[in-house]
This record gives sequence, C-alpha cells and structure tokens, in this order.
Amino acid sequence: IEVLRPRYFFPMHFGYDYQTTERFKQQIANLGLSAQVFVIQEQGQTFTLND
Repeated sequence: IEVLRPRYFFPMHFGYDYQTTERFKQQIANLGLSAQVFVIQEQGQTFTLND
C-alpha cells in the first residue's frame, strides 16, 4: 500500500473475522496513508464508489 498508494482499498482474506478490516483501517490511518480503507461488516456487503 505504501508503494502503490491506491485511492481505495478493500481488505480481503480475513475469514469471518470482520473486525480485522476495522483494525486494518486504523493501521493505515496511523501510517498517514491516504487510501480510503473500506470496513467490511458482513458477507455480501456492497459498496458504491463515487469519483
């Protein structure tokens, strides 16, 4: 993430431990990176990106 600097980031491969995505979002914020990390709360959740 530090090298690619994506605008949006969706954490994946965390099984059903959805709290992992919230922790990941906090870690990215603590690093001062500007990627918008989406918090996943349930299977099948959808997201809309507006540019």
